[in-house]
Amino acid sequence: HFIQYPSIIVRRKVHSTIQVAFLILSQFEKNRLLPLISTLWPSISNCVKTEKSESILTCVYETIEMGIQVSGTFLETRFIEGIWNEAERLLRNLLTPGTSKPSTTASLKLCGAVFRCVSRAVAQLPRVTLELSESIAAIINNVENISEPEIRQYSHELWIQLQRMNPDLAWYVEYQRGNKRSSESRLPPHHLLKEF
Repeated sequence: HFIQYPSIIVRRKVHSTIQVAFLILSQFEKNRLLPLISTLWPSISNCVKTEKSESILTCVYETIEMGIQVSGTFLETRFIEGIWNEAERLLRNLLTPGTSKPSTTASLKLCGAVFRCVSRAVAQLPRVTLELSESIAAIINNVENISEPEIRQYSHELWIQLQRMNPDLAWYVEYQRGNKRSSESRLPPHHLLKEF
């Protein structure tokens, strides 16, 4: 596979090609889309774990986001079991408390790609919202220490998506975490969650 090719330029082009292929197949050849995703998934998943280049990792997360966008819930288990742990680790490393922002433009782009990928997963994969909400909220809370406006915007968009998909759970997670987002605090969306 060219996905593991030594040249960064080739690997970047391969991911761009895969993204376009996913989009075209989703519109015109739906019966070929899921088998292609299934065939490519082990290589894509492996890239998340082994790729060292931030620019290529950005492309990998963009490819995963596109795969989720076009395949419905097909990638739900694969995302939860194969991608989330690496995405969470990567975001925690990029958003280390005490740093003012990710250190390079490549890091900033990577951080944005991961946030957008996770946001897409929250929007389209119901189990992600149910099983990973606490972990996602913890990542979002880490962004409170980051001064970079783009990262804060990505984090805010992810939080809005989480609230949209499961408002009761998002409120509860926010409440459990001490309601750090006081400017956004609201009453519980469901009467059974109100304090006694």
